Amino acid sequence: MSKKLYLKNPIRLIFAFILVIFLSAAFMLLFQSTASGDSIPEYTTIVVSKGDTLWKIAKEYSNGNQDIRDKIYEIKELNNIGSDIKIGQELLIRVK
Repeated sequence: MSKKLYLKNPIRLIFAFILVIFLSAAFMLLFQSTASGDSIPEYTTIVVSKGDTLWKIAKEYSNGNQDIRDKIYEIKELNNIGSDIKIGQELLIRVK
């Protein structure tokens, strides 16, 4: 004769079910972001030399699809600067 199983605490079953759904969703989001080609940004530091301008630096470090004005804005935001740069000043530049 088989023994019948009874659910003693249905709250635990509901909690376990919700936990499994939550963890599944978290793993899907984690793997989706890594699989979509999102990469970790890479930065370099440059030292401003004579004749350098933000436009020249932005043009050198922008990829072919990026507007140079957007790259200038990015450099200014990263370094918390205005439009003026000085010889010897170090600038953080996002390269990837």
